Amino acid sequence: MLDQIDYVMITVSNMQRSIAFYRDMLGFDLKFHSEGWTELATGSTVLVLQGGGAPQPSREAEFQGAPVAGSCSIGFLVFDVDQLYEALTEKGVYFTMPPVTRSEGIKMAVCHDPDGISITFTTRTDMSD
Repeated sequence: MLDQIDYVMITVSNMQRSIAFYRDMLGFDLKFHSEGWTELATGSTVLVLQGGGAPQPSREAEFQGAPVAGSCSIGFLVFDVDQLYEALTEKGVYFTMPPVTRSEGIKMAVCHDPDGISITFTTRTDMSD
């Protein structure tokens, strides 16, 4: 009945700042842009930025490991998380967690977008599945 997620929408507080992050820093192609709605190509799923959001109070607690109810995160499977980490760090992306090998057979790194959305980049280290 449900095959795949078509789009993920993030309400942002500053459209230009968020476009600069997702397009210029992370490298996603801009599909469509208007003042209140922007679409970025991320493979088979579209990432939508919806403008007009009020900035959130500090999300420092979430960054320290206590997720805020109602928040979300985005996860990307990448070929080489170490290489991506180096490239994005050079562009000025700040990571709250550099690449770490986990017992689940993955290596992952975490950064946050300008409004605090958690973004995880993961490489599989256990290819036995």
